[in-house]
Amino acid sequence: MVDVCRPTASAEGVSNHMVRNVMKKKILLIDDDQIFHYLHSKVIALAGIEADIITAGHGLEGMEIITKMIENGEELPTEVFIDLNMPNMNGFEFIRAVNDLDFPGKSQMKMIVVTSSVNSADRVIADELGIKYFLTKPLLVRDVAEVLAVNANRE
Repeated sequence: MVDVCRPTASAEGVSNHMVRNVMKKKILLIDDDQIFHYLHSKVIALAGIEADIITAGHGLEGMEIITKMIENGEELPTEVFIDLNMPNMNGFEFIRAVNDLDFPGKSQMKMIVVTSSVNSADRVIADELGIKYFLTKPLLVRDVAEVLAVNANRE
């Protein structure tokens, strides 16, 4: 979402009106904890982001969702919030699997790690995998607004 200030003429002269350029996002939340699905959805809404939110309980389910979207020619998520520690396929395995795929629109899908991990090695691995955003749980409205605003400015 980008706010643009445009001057407009009126009988009293020129005034500024804030015009909101709202782009609805499609966000995939991958976390094995249903409570974080709920909390992250609320934080995204509190950040003023209009989004369709899809949830997955682990990386393998997230891969199935993305693969199905690709096969059906559906719009891909604009952002993917990924927990690291999950069963079946953890966050790093998910990121590697997506990185190994070749599909249209892949470069437009932003990966955002969201974890309770304080292990500095996780940040190093995320950097090696090309992850630019590494957020700590619980998500803060300010962090989500900043990351999603940065992504909106790139589009």
